[in-house]
Amino acid sequence: MKTLYRMIVSLLISVGTFVALIVYIGVGKVTGALFSVQTPILLLPVILISPAVQTLRALRWKFFLGKLMNTAPSVPNLFLWTAFGDLVNWFMPVGIEGDIAKAKLFSMQGKNGFAPILSTVGIERVLDAAVVASLAFVAASFMTFHLERQVILTLALMLGFGVVVILSVYLSGYKPVIVLSMLNKVTSFMPNSLQTRVMSFASGVTDAAVVFVKLRWSALIFLGYTFIIWFLPVAANFMIFASMNVPLLLPAIVIGSVLMAFSAITPAPPLSAGSFEIIWAIIFTMLGVNLDKAIASGIIAHFMIIVYVIPFGFLATSWLGLSTTDVMSFGIKSPKQQHPTVAPNIL
Repeated sequence: MKTLYRMIVSLLISVGTFVALIVYIGVGKVTGALFSVQTPILLLPVILISPAVQTLRALRWKFFLGKLMNTAPSVPNLFLWTAFGDLVNWFMPVGIEGDIAKAKLFSMQGKNGFAPILSTVGIERVLDAAVVASLAFVAASFMTFHLERQVILTLALMLGFGVVVILSVYLSGYKPVIVLSMLNKVTSFMPNSLQTRVMSFASGVTDAAVVFVKLRWSALIFLGYTFIIWFLPVAANFMIFASMNVPLLLPAIVIGSVLMAFSAITPAPPLSAGSFEIIWAIIFTMLGVNLDKAIASGIIAHFMIIVYVIPFGFLATSWLGLSTTDVMSFGIKSPKQQHPTVAPNIL
């Protein structure tokens, strides 16, 4: 109940701040910017971006699981678990609960433990961050106009983070015993039960890192999936600005899209209502977009995502035999109490 109250309070604060911002800018200006879309046909492909990204993430997960465990669930299962996880992420304050939820769904089949499965999701996440940071650095090198100091500092931090992530993955892959030994010493102050859980998860992560390092040239396939997964949202944002006739250079759109992706780690109200548009406006005004156009484009981008993710997420929830309570709390019950989570052969 406390979680529900917090969600309601955060939603009211976020939406209230967003409404105040629109009033400050001028309702007429924002409305005019929304209706300034000159080529709405460009927005049609944007709606297809979300299902395409979910499909690619399911295929990438299957590829990685196949290398790690020599077997993997069917693409329909992975796709529905991913859709459910995305729905959870849109309702919970931090964008990691959905990853935990889909790992739980997989582990409930009883063939593999929760920690090893979650570790594969963790490896995907850290490599996502590395690829996104690299995209931002490449885009920044092509910028022909002066970037705000805050943007430059953020990009520098992101690049440094990406380098640390890549080095950490490869160190864990080549020297897992050393990494686990160091972590065991660092976590020695923890209670035994907590340290055991941390070390169990870390062991799963190093196992996944060892497999990733051994992929060698096959790793390019994994990275290819990752690049396309993150390029598609950039393409969607490009079409949104093009439909509004906003002359924003592609490198700027890449940087803005990357910063939006990293903003997902910050706490947000359910559906990111209000907070999505505010963060979007802050980022793209720093990149040269007028405030009214930035707010309007943020509203369109947000709508284009949730118009698919929310309805299909609830459809996946129903198909998997889950409930709205599972979405709001991601407190999925144990396999003995839970409905079957194996999807029918729909693809």
